[in-house]
Amino acid sequence: MDKSQTVIYWAGALFNHKEVIGNLTIAKAVENVSDGRYIVKLPQDLQISPSATAVDIRNADLTELIQCDALVANFDGADLDSGTVVEFCVAKALDMPTVLLRTDFRNCGDADGIPWNLMCAGWPRTEFLWTNSLADYHRHPVEDLSKILAGKIIHSLDKACAIKPWLTADDAAAHFRRTIQSFGGGLAAILSDETIAAIVERKRRKGLLA
Repeated sequence: MDKSQTVIYWAGALFNHKEVIGNLTIAKAVENVSDGRYIVKLPQDLQISPSATAVDIRNADLTELIQCDALVANFDGADLDSGTVVEFCVAKALDMPTVLLRTDFRNCGDADGIPWNLMCAGWPRTEFLWTNSLADYHRHPVEDLSKILAGKIIHSLDKACAIKPWLTADDAAAHFRRTIQSFGGGLAAILSDETIAAIVERKRRKGLLA
């Protein structure tokens, strides 16, 4: 992987055609508009065994997330996708730059300016991008919509990645190990000390640690 590339985990619902195709379309647009500066990992692309348990699937998703550099979490919907919220909290526990993306024009929150549950507000190193997809649909040619949204996401990612980290390079490996251990489910056995060391070193080289 190119040192100049930032690898993004794309968290969001993936339970129907619209969600799966939408995730793929915007992910590819982000990669193309950023000229490959951002590479997007989609959990829907993970190869999961038909015999996998719920914990196996959870661990596969979290392993992919933990090895990424930053997170885009799709916060669309009248109520947030619970799995996406869990992945957001995991990213915050590991000091990952994050963009909360909402293309849903509905305000479903319980506080001014927050279109979802207020417990998802106030987290560090997090940018909030709220765009009205229906308004964009009427304002721009359809063929330009994905590119326009990708440009907004890239701008927000640039801002999130520029926010000063609180996790230091000296403490990162031990913090990752303790935090991953706290997630349970056998995840700590999947992510070896060598793997964690490689993750931390990559983040250090990219300036994503203090």
